[in-house]
Amino acid sequence: MMKSMYISLYKGLKELNQRWLNLSVQKQRKYLTSFFLGYLLLTIIVIIQICKDVNRKRNKIPIEHIKNANTVWSRPSVLLELHIPLIFKNYSNGK
Repeated sequence: MMKSMYISLYKGLKELNQRWLNLSVQKQRKYLTSFFLGYLLLTIIVIIQICKDVNRKRNKIPIEHIKNANTVWSRPSVLLELHIPLIFKNYSNGK
């Protein structure tokens, strides 16, 4: 399966490379320039969109204390009860 997929991919890339080499240098340059300009335009659009999102959300983020949903873990007695068996187990090498 993988070998046949590799062979078909290799043949397709070899054909694509041959078609590229058959183009004149001027056409190759035009294609490269157009692809680069398209990539540059897409990059600029993404950067502008990110800047707009950051500026828009900057004023909306409230800073609050973290609320613990599980209050059982916040009591020291419960923590001690849960960890004492682990301490003794580790001390006696797990026996």
